[in-house]
Amino acid sequence: MNAKLKDAIREIAALPAAEQQEVADGLIAYARIVRKGQPLLTAEQRDGVIAAQDQARAGDFASNKELAEVWRSFNE
Repeated sequence: MNAKLKDAIREIAALPAAEQQEVADGLIAYARIVRKGQPLLTAEQRDGVIAAQDQARAGDFASNKELAEVWRSFNE
């Protein structure tokens, strides 16, 4: 185990038990994906992330009115 991983585990150990469990679950899932050689994101998901980052950099955010309309549609 390298020094950086030891530091990370020390930081995680300082968290409350519930948060430790969440981090552990995430690390285990990540390790299994890496071991299998699977991509963390599909090409489509990666493209979506890049598009979202570009929109954020351009300041292209939904207005409060647009967000309210979206939430309203979920409650109909």
